[in-house]
Amino acid sequence: MNRSHRILFLVLACIACGCSAINSVGGSSVTKVPQSQEMTWATPLRLKIERCSWARTVSRSDDFPGQAGSLPPQIQGAYKVNAQDNFLVVELAMTNYGTEPLHPLSYPMFELRNAAGIRYQPTLNMDRFTTDFVLAGNINPGRAEKGRVVFDVPKGQYDLYVNNSRLQGSVVRPTGQLMWIWELSPAEGN
Repeated sequence: MNRSHRILFLVLACIACGCSAINSVGGSSVTKVPQSQEMTWATPLRLKIERCSWARTVSRSDDFPGQAGSLPPQIQGAYKVNAQDNFLVVELAMTNYGTEPLHPLSYPMFELRNAAGIRYQPTLNMDRFTTDFVLAGNINPGRAEKGRVVFDVPKGQYDLYVNNSRLQGSVVRPTGQLMWIWELSPAEGN
């Protein structure tokens, strides 16, 4: 099969599967999907965006849901962080659709990119999703591990790149494998 036939086959296969677009990254094809689409991380684990919104401030106490309501107001205020531009807050859930407890062998890492190709990493100490996975242990059947990833960026249109990573020692490092790209549609927040 020559190159043009392979490209035509790939385009037809993508149309048949309902893929919205295909991007070539590092020589491999990666699917671009809408924010609402739940994606398979590793069978039977699936990753989805529960909410995506803009915010001017983010409270670090949100990362400790059991304790946030019990903190005195003056302490809760100390946890508030103001954005240099705006925070893009992406709340995620990884659900176990299997019949046994599972611990992911690899972890998602996230990067934002705008139309010009400018890349943004999560705000330091606010990537509670990836770091929580390292500490969380197993995800029981029918349950989800939830967390958020926060980016301090100018308001605009962004795509969220989801990369595969592995725990090496005590550090989560990317493997270089791009899994998919979510087209974000953030709601207005505070």
